[in-house]
Amino acid sequence: MKTNNLLSKGLAPNLNVEWVSGKDEFIKIKGHEQEIIDFTSGILVNCLGYNNQLLKNNLNNTISKGILHSYHYQTEIKESYLNSLKEFTSEIFDDPKFYLTSSGTEATETCLKLILRSGLNHSEERNKILTIEGNYHGRTMGAALMGNGNIYKNIYSELNDYFPKVNFPYMWEVEEKDGETFFLQQLNAIPKAIRDSICGILIETYQGWGACSYPMSFIKAIEKFCLEEKIVLAFDEMQAGFYRTGKKFGFQHYDVNPDLICIGKGMGAGLPLSGIIGKNEIMDLALEGELSSTHSCNPISCAAGNTVIEVMQSSEFKSNLKSNVNLFNFRGKALIEKFSFLRKKSNFIGMVGALVFDFKENKKGVEMANRFCDEALKSGVLVIKTGREAVKLSPSLLIKEVSVNKVFDIFEKILNKFNEIL
Repeated sequence: MKTNNLLSKGLAPNLNVEWVSGKDEFIKIKGHEQEIIDFTSGILVNCLGYNNQLLKNNLNNTISKGILHSYHYQTEIKESYLNSLKEFTSEIFDDPKFYLTSSGTEATETCLKLILRSGLNHSEERNKILTIEGNYHGRTMGAALMGNGNIYKNIYSELNDYFPKVNFPYMWEVEEKDGETFFLQQLNAIPKAIRDSICGILIETYQGWGACSYPMSFIKAIEKFCLEEKIVLAFDEMQAGFYRTGKKFGFQHYDVNPDLICIGKGMGAGLPLSGIIGKNEIMDLALEGELSSTHSCNPISCAAGNTVIEVMQSSEFKSNLKSNVNLFNFRGKALIEKFSFLRKKSNFIGMVGALVFDFKENKKGVEMANRFCDEALKSGVLVIKTGREAVKLSPSLLIKEVSVNKVFDIFEKILNKFNEIL
C-alpha cells in the first residue's frame, strides 16, 4: 500500500498499513488474510477495543437526536458526562472544575495557560514552567516547548528559556533511594533567578517512548518543592489515565496530590476527547471565555466518555483488569529476563510496556526494534513502532487472556530468532 500522497509528509506513517475493520482486540488489515491482534490500542486510545456494543448503542442513541455539535451550549449528555467525570475523580479532587477539549496538545496548552495564570496571580516574575527532559506534551508551540522544543526551540530560543528542564531519572541510572538527591541536584543546577521564577511543574506520568516510570522519591521531592514554593503541580496523564497503568490515574503510583491533571486518549474510546481536571481555585483563574473550544463537550464525544466511565466503574471490568495486568506484567517481565539485550531498560507497568533493545551502538537497537515490529505484524500482532530503540505495547484493557498469551508466545519466537543471529 502506498502512502496517501495528498497528505503532508509530516503525517507519513512509520508503519504503513490500512485498517479495514475491527472486533474486540482484533483488527483486519488490508493484504493480511489473518486477523491481527492490536497491541497498540490505536496508540493507547481504543481502550475498550473495537466494535464495542455498549459504545455503539450509546453513540447511536445520541446520533439519533440529530445534534452532533453544540459548541458551548448546554445539552443533557454534556451534563450527564460532567457529573460522571466528577464521580469518577471524586477520590482525587473534593471540588473539581473541568475543561474539555478535543486533543491532548490542546489540553496541555491550556494547562500551560492555567499554570501561568496561577503564577501571575502571585507575581509577574512567576512566569516559567519546569518540565522533565524527554517528556512529551504535544506538537503545538507551547506543548512542544514544554517537551523537546522541536522547531520552536531553534527558532525562538528566547522562549525556550521560559521552560527550564531537569533530566529524567531513568531507572538504570537513578535508584529509588537517590531520587530526591537527583532532583535537588538538577534543580540547583538551574540559575537561581530562573529557579525563583518557576510557577509550576508539568510531568508526563511516565516517559512515553519507553514506558519509563520515576523513582517515587523523585516525584515526592517535586511535590515537596511545589508545596514549599506554593506553585502548581500538574501531571500529563494523556497516556497514563483511565486505568492504563492499572490504577485509575498513573500519578496515584507515586502517592502525591496534584493540582491539575491533563487527560485524554483512552477517556474517549476512540472519539476525540481530552481535557483538564483541577482544583477550582486554579481552574477559575482563567478569564471568562479564555478557555472556549469549538468542539468542547460535543454530544458524540460526551456519549463516548460516559460509556468509558460506565464500563470502568463496573466490578466486572475491575476484576478483568486485575487479571490482565497480572498476566501482561508476568509475561512481559519473563520475556525481558530471558533476553539480555532487553533486560536493562525495558519496562512494564499496568497495561503498557516497552521492549527496549539495548546495544552498545544505539543504531543497532533502532534497527532491531524496527525489525521486531515488522516480524510481529507478519506473525499477526500490531505493535507501536516508536522510531527509536523501543517497541511500545498497549493492548485493549478488555483484551482476552488467550490473546495476551498468544502475543507473548509470538514475541518469544521472534526474539529467539534474534538471539540466534546476535
